[in-house]
Amino acid sequence: MNNVAKLNDAHALMQSIASSIIETQEAIVNLETKHFSIEYLRDETEQTLETAGAECLKAEKIIQKMLGKFEVTKQGETAKLIDEALSRIFVDISTNDLTAVEELLSVVPKKNLLAFIDQERLREKELRINNPHPH
Repeated sequence: MNNVAKLNDAHALMQSIASSIIETQEAIVNLETKHFSIEYLRDETEQTLETAGAECLKAEKIIQKMLGKFEVTKQGETAKLIDEALSRIFVDISTNDLTAVEELLSVVPKKNLLAFIDQERLREKELRINNPHPH
């Protein structure tokens, strides 16, 4: 092979190597760009999750406060209803009208009535034991 042919082959090989180097450099730049994009997305995701977590905690505290206020209100309303019912029962008993009391007790579950009666019997028994000679 003559020198010109060898030079042409060497030139073609150099161009191929140069082209490969350029492609490799472009691939490296592309990978670095993707890496920075991934890092950016990871940072943004972490920040978003932290913000969302903080917002969830705030919302949970607000809900707890609201439920607490609701419970207090509910308990207050229930207490008022019970007081009104007791007043009405007292009036009915003092006038010997037990119809409303009977109707009220008819909707109380049987197990609750039995538990109440057993509890009252136990109290009466304790009173008799503690006070064997009432005046």
